[in-house]
Amino acid sequence: MSSSRHFIESSVADIQKEIDAELVLWLSGKKNPGIVFSDSIRDVYWGTHLDEIVAKITDRAFETALSLSAKHDINPIDAAKDAGGVAENAVRATLEKMIDFDRRMCGKGFPMTVSPKNTSLELERSMRFILRRKEAEVAILEESIRRKEAKSKEPAHHDKKSNKAVPWLIAFFTSILVGLIIAYLKGCFPSILR
Repeated sequence: MSSSRHFIESSVADIQKEIDAELVLWLSGKKNPGIVFSDSIRDVYWGTHLDEIVAKITDRAFETALSLSAKHDINPIDAAKDAGGVAENAVRATLEKMIDFDRRMCGKGFPMTVSPKNTSLELERSMRFILRRKEAEVAILEESIRRKEAKSKEPAHHDKKSNKAVPWLIAFFTSILVGLIIAYLKGCFPSILR
């Protein structure tokens, strides 16, 4: 386990407690009072609601990882990879709870009367979301590191102000030199330059 993984897991556990409390609202019927848990409400539970949960978990994992790497001497790419793994585990655990709550809600308190929902598509969709986020975070971090390394390889004595002044200085001294050459030539070859 890397040094950041434990802290990311702890932070994600906090958001999972909030999600668990929200799931209890679904189970108690307080989330959608007076509406029977079936058809479109069940579709929302497994669609939009699950997507929001996956986004919350993923956001928390990556925010924590990036914050840790910024505050401490932790490789941000390794932390981002850890965040992806933590998010995957947290989403799997949440899906298991959602399956249990789904059975309870569909069975109206008798979960054994309802077969567990096959969530392979939901799991696949969630894992794809986390993977895309991890790949994006790692790509951004790699590019950031590459730019910092390239910038550190530039000579330190060059700054933007001195670079802007160089062409003007060259033009100024060139015009003086041309003027001196013309003056010299006028003195040596007065008939040519008149």
